[in-house]
Amino acid sequence: ENVNLLTAFPRPRVGFALGDGVLLEASWTPPVRINGVRPNLWGLAISRSVLLDQKGTMFMGRAHATLGDIKAPIVCPKEATEDAGNPDCFGGEESDDRYSPNIFGVELAFGWALSQGRLRPYLGTGYNILHPRFRVNFTNQFGAVDHTRVEVNLDRAVLFGGAQWQLSDRLGVVGEFYAVPADAVTWRLVLRHDLGP
Repeated sequence: ENVNLLTAFPRPRVGFALGDGVLLEASWTPPVRINGVRPNLWGLAISRSVLLDQKGTMFMGRAHATLGDIKAPIVCPKEATEDAGNPDCFGGEESDDRYSPNIFGVELAFGWALSQGRLRPYLGTGYNILHPRFRVNFTNQFGAVDHTRVEVNLDRAVLFGGAQWQLSDRLGVVGEFYAVPADAVTWRLVLRHDLGP
């Protein structure tokens, strides 16, 4: 299995303030193939933040979804098709397998302000419903096509935390950890720029 093809991939995201602390977010990772990986992922989220006091203490609720797919040579990369020690892949074509994450979730977060509001740490928890789908797309040396499907339905609690550092009125940097205790921990680095008037 060839699962470490990219250590990082940019995902542009835009947010639209709808008023009364409501924010609509959308992201898209375009289908550009890099190192054999071709994503086509969409992320949608809606959140509401409530200011609890004049010091900048906030409470936020958020619902989100990640849809689309990623195509990559996961089952049989090029090296495996040329390796006689790998009888499953040897002599066949490089696979172009498809993975669809299908993630739906909700989050609750609590944040506060430090350094006159320029630094904003936060902590939160959430719950994700995961319906990942994986389909093999591999043709072996005899011309037989493998379209094996793997479908899993999972529910996972999550923990996250981080901080936003406001560099200027319009520019901020966010560092965050996102942990699913049953599975893995992810680190994120986000650059935010306000395009408003």
